[in-house]
Amino acid sequence: MTVLENSKWDLATTEEEPISLYTSKTLFRAIFGIAIGALFLWLVVRSIQIDDVLQLLLAADATWLAAAMIAFALNMAIRVLRWRRLLIGVKTLPYKTVAAVLLIGYAVNNVLPARIGELYRAHFAGRRFGFSRTTALASIMVERTMDGLLVVGLLFVGQFFVPDSEVVQLLTLIAGAIFIGFAILLTYLSRGKMLLKMQNWPKFSAKISSFQHGVAVFRDGSLFAVFSLSSCVWLLEALSVWCILNSIGISVGLGALALITSVATLATLLPSSPAYIGTYQYAYVFAFGLLGHGATEAVAASTAAQVMLLGSVTVVGLGLYILHNVQNAIFSRQGQSRATEDST
Repeated sequence: MTVLENSKWDLATTEEEPISLYTSKTLFRAIFGIAIGALFLWLVVRSIQIDDVLQLLLAADATWLAAAMIAFALNMAIRVLRWRRLLIGVKTLPYKTVAAVLLIGYAVNNVLPARIGELYRAHFAGRRFGFSRTTALASIMVERTMDGLLVVGLLFVGQFFVPDSEVVQLLTLIAGAIFIGFAILLTYLSRGKMLLKMQNWPKFSAKISSFQHGVAVFRDGSLFAVFSLSSCVWLLEALSVWCILNSIGISVGLGALALITSVATLATLLPSSPAYIGTYQYAYVFAFGLLGHGATEAVAASTAAQVMLLGSVTVVGLGLYILHNVQNAIFSRQGQSRATEDST
């Protein structure tokens, strides 16, 4: 047996201290993210009339909005399948449990600035699933890397529809280098040989072991299955964006859709305010400008996407989080009651 195999069921012993959202570092990230979002929002708002945006939103076609939400719901369902598949080498988890944690994590990520919610999702997943937060965080890194590679693929397609844009070409090169680099790094870290070099540092070795369980997809032969699920995720993501665009009367081809979807998604990677307000609008304005559409339509489309898509995930996720806390409180009270009865 390898070192990795020997430690397979010792994941819980490497759990970290509970995450705190009140550290100075976290506070700085939050303030910085909000400032970035405010800057981009100011750059957008100064070039549009808010009343014109509101008119477009109020006139949006409800049928297309409903279609967008259905496509997005299917998107989320496949994201759950993908994350469950990423974790199956660590622990076989019920679909409903994985779905609840993923939706709660996405909701917290939408509510908190600067993508702080990713750290909370890893911590919450570790507690809920019963293994190391490091393992959960590693699986999230794989998830985001897969997403990034496919988004770069969309951007690569989209750049051919704006051949004169050096900015898009440069963005494609930079994003491609980053996510391909992450994929190579995660592949290297997934190899058990690394642990053999860390045996003299048991604590560090345990963390590496936990991390390797989260990136096992790069060595266990399931990479194609995860990539296929990721492809379905982004087809549905693009479909939901297409429906949102049609709801406000904008019709685009596949290449333009690929450009809008990829640029908007890459904008969410920036540290920003909650729900990516500001950076998301700016990304739409940038992409729409390249395609010959106005800023007013771009802001209306991005806002509709935030409210209908991100908003729905946030409402569902926070509802599940409240339910989780209520159930915990009930179980805790019942446990205290039984302990009191036993003592008497």
